[in-house]
Amino acid sequence: RVASTLAPPRSLGRAGIAVALVAPSILAGILQLRATDAVVATVRVPSFTEAGQRALEGLLREACVQEVLTTDYEIAGVLEARGTRACDGARLEVLHAWPAVARRVGSRRQLGPAMLAAAADLGPDGGAYLAVRPSAPYVYDWFPAAEDVSLAARGAGVTVTALGELRDGEGPWATLWRVRRATSPSEAPAPRP
Repeated sequence: RVASTLAPPRSLGRAGIAVALVAPSILAGILQLRATDAVVATVRVPSFTEAGQRALEGLLREACVQEVLTTDYEIAGVLEARGTRACDGARLEVLHAWPAVARRVGSRRQLGPAMLAAAADLGPDGGAYLAVRPSAPYVYDWFPAAEDVSLAARGAGVTVTALGELRDGEGPWATLWRVRRATSPSEAPAPRP
């Protein structure tokens, strides 16, 4: 707008004024981009790093997971953007449930059974649930302990089997569970990983 008050439309003068006015913003952006790699290198969240994302892919592939439900906001889109494949080469189907988790802030007791029931219904043979430790206590993440998964499985009428986990210096940061509908009420869910 400023350029339009100083020079006639479609003139070199207006173009020059416009460039002069936006040049500081462009220069600042370029300088920030140059510093990005150094800033990203300071992040210690496993799911944010290249090595952590590769480890997640390996965990899913090694367990031959075809469909997975996850309640972690930070990995939303990561597995899809990386083109993560299942063990048979097909594209991994990922259901992100963090919006459902965020809507259940006041009713966390029903959250676990609802998430595991949804995971069990992903395929005819059940599905998988991927729990990833959040980097901060977000309202839209659910990172349950093995005991919480056991309780939730009983409440949902499903069985869960730990398929694997990824660990760092703080303990497990990702746990993968196979989730299936229980065939009898006496089935005991959730062996510990």
